[in-house]
Amino acid sequence: MTPAEQLTILKNIINIPTENQNEAAIADYLTTLFAPYEQATIERYTYAPGRDNIVITIGSGHPVLVLSGHMDTVNAGDRTAWTSDPFDATIRDGNLYGRGASDMKAGLAALVVTVLEFWKQVRPSTARLN
Repeated sequence: MTPAEQLTILKNIINIPTENQNEAAIADYLTTLFAPYEQATIERYTYAPGRDNIVITIGSGHPVLVLSGHMDTVNAGDRTAWTSDPFDATIRDGNLYGRGASDMKAGLAALVVTVLEFWKQVRPSTARLN
């Protein structure tokens, strides 16, 4: 995966408004990233309407590695106080701005990229990322 593809994943996650709601939209997006992997099992759990969690399992056996993150953000507050839309990942002066860019959305993107890259190296014949 190129750095540009990795950045696209981060931007796509940031661009989904999830102010204490709408995690289902990120769950949908993450599902599309892992769907091409034949051995990926995706389980979805709905906490409340639009507030889904997902568990993605790749492979089986032991040892087991668990990576965890959350998909929501706190309220962006007064949007007029922002220099750019908090849900439009923006690169300015070499920095990326957007809600979750320095919080768990960036962490979530890092987890996703790590797992996709790892799986591609471990099982190159089954890792078909579109």
